[in-house]
Parts: sequence; C-alpha cells; structure tokens
Amino acid sequence: MAKLGLLFVVVFIMVQLALAARITRDTPETSSSQTSIDQTLDSIKKGFQDTFTKENLDGFLKSLSEFGEKVKDAGENFVGKISEKAGELAKKD
Repeated sequence: MAKLGLLFVVVFIMVQLALAARITRDTPETSSSQTSIDQTLDSIKKGFQDTFTKENLDGFLKSLSEFGEKVKDAGENFVGKISEKAGELAKKD
C-alpha cells in the first residue's frame, strides 16, 4: 500500500512541475480574457503532449520498476541482517 501512495505522490509532483514549467509567465497584451484563457489552455495541452509522450512514460515506468527492485533488495538485506543479529542475541542468552 505504501508503494501506491508513493507512486501517487511522485506522479502528482511530476504533473505539478510540468504545469509550472509550461504555463507562460507574461500576460497577453489583448484585453480579451477569453483569448488569454484559450492561449493558456492550448499551452497546457501542448505541455502535456510534449511531456507525457509514450517514450517518456515507458522510460519513467522502467526506471520506477528498477528503483522498486533496488528498494526491495535493500529491504530484504536489511531485514536479513536484523534477523541474523536477533538470532545471535537470542543464542547468547
């Protein structure tokens, strides 16, 4: 369950960073608010299309899987060492 929560947090942060990086900072010269809204929506849409391509998502999922495997191996190693130490302490008593 913790993996699902962490995955959600990572995806949420990536989306927020993508949105923050893609929205234009300067305001348009026109007085029409609808034009600026349309431009902003087009900018966001283009940002999503540029950022979340199939290759980018596949690469991200691959690196996320590799990271999960490394965390799993490190956790197993840590639990094994703790169990070994606990067994040694139990034998001494």
